[in-house]
Amino acid sequence: MRKAVTLLITAVLCFTILLKCCDASSNDIRLKDLVILRYRVSAAGMTPLQRAVETRKRMVTAINGAPLRSHRITLSARNGMPVIVANGVVLATVTPADAGANATTQMDVARIWHRNFQMRLPGYQAWSRYNR
Repeated sequence: MRKAVTLLITAVLCFTILLKCCDASSNDIRLKDLVILRYRVSAAGMTPLQRAVETRKRMVTAINGAPLRSHRITLSARNGMPVIVANGVVLATVTPADAGANATTQMDVARIWHRNFQMRLPGYQAWSRYNR
């Protein structure tokens, strides 16, 4: 019984993240009315919308992990590209195409996305755990 309740709560949380806090028809990742990032270009064989859907799924995984604090959302590099990682889960990879679409460098885009995730994701996790 407890397992079923836990599974139901996780499903509700996932549904909330995917639909309520993020516009499912958008390439934007939003939390608390702040655009965390906006995918404008395709990458790794995915459209901007597909990238946004994948990022939302990864956010659910990160939020369901250990307590999420700002210092656990890091900016690092994988395969020569900047990535934002939360609780060991890669949330987003900044590609050269992302940099070009924003008329700046990959690192500048990565710093902005990283800062936005650090500012909003831990607070959202706390809110979602409180409202289960």
